[in-house]
Amino acid sequence: MAFRRSDAQALEGFDPSFRFYRIADIEFSFRLRDRGGRAVVVPNLPLEKHEHRLWEATDPKERQRLSKAQHVPLPRPMGKRADLLVGE
Repeated sequence: MAFRRSDAQALEGFDPSFRFYRIADIEFSFRLRDRGGRAVVVPNLPLEKHEHRLWEATDPKERQRLSKAQHVPLPRPMGKRADLLVGE
């Protein structure tokens, strides 16, 4: 995902209530879109992915539980929105 730094700063970044990253990017994208901004996927960039230390240190069953719990708040305000869906 790529976006302007000034747009991210105006949104005050990602919502800290998302303990794990699983839905944070979707929620951020909706807020960005609501302010007239956009986030785009930029394939083939020379990026290095680092381990998510908290995620890797958490028991797999607990990760599943916490990930599922994070999906609960998102559908209420944004569940009927389709403006970020992409068809091919």
